[in-house]
Amino acid sequence: MITPALIMVAPNGARPMKVDHPALPVANDEIARAVAAAVEAGAGAAHVHVRGQDGRHVLDADLYTDLLVKLRGAIAGRALVQITTEAVGRYTPDEQRALVDAVRPEAVSLAVAELLPESNPAELEASLRWLEHGPVAEMAIQWICYSRADLDRLLREERNGRIAGGVRSVLCVVGRYAEGGIGNPRDLAGFMAGDLPASVMACGFGQTETASLSAALAFGFHARVGFENSLVHADGRQAADNAERVAVIAGVARALARPLAGAETARRLLGAPD
Repeated sequence: MITPALIMVAPNGARPMKVDHPALPVANDEIARAVAAAVEAGAGAAHVHVRGQDGRHVLDADLYTDLLVKLRGAIAGRALVQITTEAVGRYTPDEQRALVDAVRPEAVSLAVAELLPESNPAELEASLRWLEHGPVAEMAIQWICYSRADLDRLLREERNGRIAGGVRSVLCVVGRYAEGGIGNPRDLAGFMAGDLPASVMACGFGQTETASLSAALAFGFHARVGFENSLVHADGRQAADNAERVAVIAGVARALARPLAGAETARRLLGAPD
């Protein structure tokens, strides 16, 4: 049986600003409209960041609560919505955990390097306790892995019985902002050199985003696409909006004879509770 392809739109991220693209959604109303258009174009899930009054990335429970209300009205359950805990060097693990506890979303992304820091045993243990006893235990967690080393360490903690509920879903990041915002599709192979969880998604950067996601879809993985990681198409043309980028990747999935996953399949793939 051919595995459905889940396309997750990431409409704004933590770093791009309006000056980078006028269609980048910053205000919650804009984000809700962008996600709704992306769902129409084929997205079955959304990964969202909220921005403060200055347009910068913030971990703000009130803003997230407001956005989730607006999204319920805009997409009426047609896509799973995942909030981010990305630190971008501004937030501590304790602040990241507190955000999730306050908002209690259906789904959340957690970075292995940030929430399970090998260099800080006290924070690592705090996060492991939180995963077992906090409200996050009832959410769909997608673990962000910036390298195979991140993924190996995550799966090792799972094998040792230290990840409450186990590891259902990971996002493999192909490329980094610090490396010029370009990812090499061949780097995806590095993530495949070992065990993998049930659900694997990839994201790419810049002009190579389409190639990276095409490779991921060909291998049976899922794809996260949007202005968080790239504002351009494979030929370098600037995309009109997030929905246009989603439509391109949806076309790749269809060419590979993979049906597009909707909200129900997204919840199953990412491990959302019934």
